[in-house]
Amino acid sequence: MNFKALFTEYDESIAGDINLDPLGLLTIWSGYGQKIFRNRISSISNDVRSYTLNLFHHHLIRSLIRDDSVILSAALTKAYPSGKDSLAFKQACLIYLENLFVFAHLQNERLSMRWAPQAVVGGLIGAGKARRRMGTGEDVTLHFSASKEAQLLVRQLLLGVSGRYKTPMMEMGFFDRLYNGGSERATDMWDAAEQFMNGQEQLRALAKSLLGHFKRLLAADQKVPALEFSEVEINIKKGYVRAFASAEVVGGYARDYWLGVTELDRGAAGAILIVLDNDIGHGRKVVASGVFRRALALRRKDGAAADRLQLEHVLAIEPFLTNLNLLFGLVLAKQSHDLNDVVAAWARYGRSAATLPGEAAAIKADTALCGALAGLGRSRLTRLVALASCSSLAEQVALLLAYHKDVMSSRGQAPWLALEADSGIKVFVRRPAQPAVEQRTAAYWSNQYYIPQFANLVRGFRGVQP
Repeated sequence: MNFKALFTEYDESIAGDINLDPLGLLTIWSGYGQKIFRNRISSISNDVRSYTLNLFHHHLIRSLIRDDSVILSAALTKAYPSGKDSLAFKQACLIYLENLFVFAHLQNERLSMRWAPQAVVGGLIGAGKARRRMGTGEDVTLHFSASKEAQLLVRQLLLGVSGRYKTPMMEMGFFDRLYNGGSERATDMWDAAEQFMNGQEQLRALAKSLLGHFKRLLAADQKVPALEFSEVEINIKKGYVRAFASAEVVGGYARDYWLGVTELDRGAAGAILIVLDNDIGHGRKVVASGVFRRALALRRKDGAAADRLQLEHVLAIEPFLTNLNLLFGLVLAKQSHDLNDVVAAWARYGRSAATLPGEAAAIKADTALCGALAGLGRSRLTRLVALASCSSLAEQVALLLAYHKDVMSSRGQAPWLALEADSGIKVFVRRPAQPAVEQRTAAYWSNQYYIPQFANLVRGFRGVQP
């Protein structure tokens, strides 16, 4: 299985929100956004605590593999014939560690935060299911396996911490899709990571305790070693909770490391970081359009041309995409109406038949703007620009609905609406709310280009002292 394909913003065939993207614009805006954030940020990977937890777990697994004193029992040797360096062994480790981490936090919660008063359970991946499994007691069985029996989450290897943060770590060069990290780039990345983690007393102590724990666990002559959570050493539970108490606690000691290896403090992303840091620090609402405009102003003063261009591309493309979303929303606004109703509604929102053609002409004139995309995103943008170039709004709507039908067909789904021969419009889905009044303003953007996700990371980066 190609895990990377399953965790990318570009393959909408597996994206969880395709039913919220009737025009297939995700492939367009995410293409521009990921160029800025270099695949380090996404809708599922934007929390510094989870980022660091994943790094720590992989660091521990590397230690287990390299430590000759960690020996598999006879039963485990049969279960993992390729040894500790096999994919199956690494997956079993990841599941076991993720579950142990979550249960430790829930026990701390039940102890009224005795181990770490500042600990936050909210946002922990799998906490809800772990709480239900614990029930009214605190004992659960931990299984060392990658089987369904061991998994706290359905498809945990994809939807757990390691799955959600696998793609960015691959993009940075820590390992490939099989978790192999033998390249020169990987060696450099792990040298820096180990220096960082060894420099944190809590992480160093927790890794030592876990290494001893695994020596005992893997010595059990069972194909699937099992352990009651109550039998796990208390210093491991406390260590997990204190070292990973919250995003802010982790950000307090991990900010410099992550900014260094992700390079999110450089280029266009670096300018956005400065703006977000300032906005969050002053309690201001984060508005994507304003963030990009101020970031561009910063880079016009001191940035490279390529950095400015990435920001300019987003500022150029999003008003066009927002207007397409608005027009489609107006077409959906009534269960049964006609093109004349849409034309009148379009005017009430301050747009005219010339709005889309003007934006399309500016996009066509900027060859670098369209050239920044590839594949499906580029082909869709090209088609949208072509349909928007028609002088008649009725023709623009007709072509937009034909485009929507093709997008839905590519997913194996029926279109949401249809244009009839008499220019009537029939809507087949539950009618959504009218487009927001805010869409009348230039500050409103339909797509956010990972600004909320990056802001979440930045909030953690601002940190608190543990």
